[in-house]
Amino acid sequence: MLPYADVVMGHISTLIEEDPLHVVVEVFLIAMVFFLLFQKQYRVKNRDDKLTEKEVEQLCQEWEPEPLAPAISNVQAATPTHVVSSGAGRTCVVDGAEKLNFGTMNFLGLQNDERVNEACRKTLRKYGVGSCGPRGFYGTVDVHLELEDNLSSFMGTEKAIAFSYGLATATSVIPAFLKRGDLIICDESCNFAIQQGCSLSRSTVKYFKHNDMEDLERLLREQVERDAASGNSLNRRFIITEGLYLNVGDICPLPQLVELKDKYRFRLLVDETVSFGTLGKYGRGVTEYFGIDITRVEIITGSLEHSLASIGGFCVGDRIVVDHQRLSASGYCFSASQPPYTAVAASVSIDILRDDDGPHGGRAKLERVRANARTMRPALAQLPGLRLRGSFDESPIFHLELETPSGSDDDDYILLQRVAEAALQSGVAVIAVRYSHLQLRRQPPSLRVTVSAAHTDDDITKAAAALKKACKALK
Repeated sequence: MLPYADVVMGHISTLIEEDPLHVVVEVFLIAMVFFLLFQKQYRVKNRDDKLTEKEVEQLCQEWEPEPLAPAISNVQAATPTHVVSSGAGRTCVVDGAEKLNFGTMNFLGLQNDERVNEACRKTLRKYGVGSCGPRGFYGTVDVHLELEDNLSSFMGTEKAIAFSYGLATATSVIPAFLKRGDLIICDESCNFAIQQGCSLSRSTVKYFKHNDMEDLERLLREQVERDAASGNSLNRRFIITEGLYLNVGDICPLPQLVELKDKYRFRLLVDETVSFGTLGKYGRGVTEYFGIDITRVEIITGSLEHSLASIGGFCVGDRIVVDHQRLSASGYCFSASQPPYTAVAASVSIDILRDDDGPHGGRAKLERVRANARTMRPALAQLPGLRLRGSFDESPIFHLELETPSGSDDDDYILLQRVAEAALQSGVAVIAVRYSHLQLRRQPPSLRVTVSAAHTDDDITKAAAALKKACKALK
C-alpha cells in the first residue's frame, strides 16, 4: 500500500462530501490536460492527385468574379453630371449655357471681386501655387501668419489658427480638446463636420432637440446631478452648436446658451461656418449679432470658403486654446498648408469687411445679402408642394423639403432632383441635397437655395418664378 494513502483518500472523501461539484470540475480539467498532452498530432497528407486540364478549364468557366464596384443605384442614376465652365459668381456657365447661380455659397459676391483676384495674381507670381508641406514642416509662409493675425484682430481674440480645409476644421478641433470619458452635448441639427469631430473624439455624446433650450437644460441638470451623486465629475464638458445652421438655416439662441453654460459650468464651442461673414455689423458672426463679448465663448471655428470666397477654415480663441492645436489638431499637423494665394484672398476679403465702407465695401455687401435673404424667404415659402425649413429671416441659405414626404429618403431625393433639373432648364441653378448615411442625426433630403450680395431683385424674382414652374415636376 502506498504511503499516506489513507490520508489522501480521507482528504478526497472529505472534499467530495463538502463540495462534490468542485471535485467534478477539477477531475474534468485534469482529464482535459492529459488528453491534450497525449493526443496525436494531426498532419495534412500531401495530395499527389492534381486537377486535369479539363477540370481546370471547367472551373475557370464556372467562376464568376465579384464586381469591382456595386451596381448603380436609382439615386445615382437620377443625379446627372453637369460641367461648370466659369467662375461661380452671380451667374455661372453650366453645360455651355449661362444660368443664374443660386447654388453656391458665395454669400458676399467676393468670388469675382477684382481686388481679391489682383492680390491673388501678385501672390502667384511670388510664391507659385502650392505650399507642398504641412505647417510644421516648412509649409508655413509669411502670408499664413498674416492671415492668422488678421483673423484674430478682426474677431477680437488673442490668437487664431488657419486650417487648409474648411470641412476638416471642426473635425480636427473637437478631438484636440476632448477624449474618451469627456462629455459633449450637441444640437441634433449640427452639420456633418461637427458630428464627425464628436465621433472621432470618442467622448460621450448627447444630443438635445434643435434650438430647444429647455431640453438642453434638462440634459445639463441631469449630468450635474449625476456627478453630485457619484462624487465624480468629467474632465471636460462642452456644449457644441452652430451660429447659423448649415442644414437648417436657423440662428442659434446664443444668449441663452452662454447663460446655461455659465450656470452649469460647461464650455461652449460655436461653429460659424455660415454665420461668419453674414451676421453682425461687420460680419464677425453670431457673437457680434447678439452683442455678446466673444471671450464668453471658449472656442469659435469658422470657414474661409463661403463668405470670403477662399479655401480653408480657422479657429479663434485665447492663446492657450490656439497654441494647443498646433500640436494636437490633425488637420493642422498632417495636411499640407493652404496655397499662399488662398491665404491672401482670405486676408483681402477680411480687409474689405473691416475697412471698406464704400458702395462696394463690406458693409454694403452685408446689407445687400441680408436684404436679398428677406426678399427670397417669402417667395420660397409660397412654392407648391414644398415646405421651407428654418425661420431666420436673414439667413442666406434656404432648405426646401417635401411637404408630403414619401417615407423614403431615396425617393424624396429623386423627386427633388427633378425639380432642380427643371429649374436649371429655366435658367436657375439650385442644388438637391441628400445627406450622408454616416450622419447619426441627419435632415431629410432638401432643395438648397442660396442668395448672394451680387444678386439683384430681378434675379430673385426670376429664380422664384423658375422654381414655381419647376415644382410641376412634383406632380
